[in-house]
Amino acid sequence: GVLMIFITLSAQRAALLNYPNEPSVKWVGYSFNATDSELWDHNKGVWRLGARVNSEEYVALCFEGEVKLVAHFSGVALYPNSSRYFFVGGRPLTKGEAPYDKWIGQRVKGTRNPIRYEYDPDIDGWKWKTDKGVAKVLDDLQAKYPRRDEFLYHLKNI
Repeated sequence: GVLMIFITLSAQRAALLNYPNEPSVKWVGYSFNATDSELWDHNKGVWRLGARVNSEEYVALCFEGEVKLVAHFSGVALYPNSSRYFFVGGRPLTKGEAPYDKWIGQRVKGTRNPIRYEYDPDIDGWKWKTDKGVAKVLDDLQAKYPRRDEFLYHLKNI
C-alpha cells in the first residue's frame, strides 16, 4: 500500500503562478470545464507539504468532497522565494490505472486542513499470498520447523 495525498481545492479563482521552466498559470482551484491536464497544470502547487511527501507518488485533487483527479508525481520542489512546494514530474492518471479506477468520483471526508494523507492498501496491489519473497520465508521456516505448532510459534516470534 501507499499513502495517498488528498488535496481539497477551492472554486476556480485568479492567481498567477510561475513554476520554473514551465508556462505560468493564471488561475487555481477547480474548474468544471477544465480538462484533467489543465486541472493538474493549474493545481500542482503551491502547497504546504510535510516531509512524508518525499516518499509518496500519488495525489488526489478533490472538490466539494469528491475526488476529481488522481495524478502520479515523481517529486516536489520548493516554489521560488517560498517555503511551499509544487509537484514535479507528474501526470493525471486515466481509466485502467489502479489509483484512478479506485478513487475517481469517490466521496471523501473533508478536514480543516486542505491537505491530508491516507494509507491505501489497495493501490499497489500487493498481497502477501502472492508475494514470492513471503512464500520463500514461509517455506524456509516450514523446512526448519515442520511441525505445525513449532512453525506457528516461530512465525509469531519473527
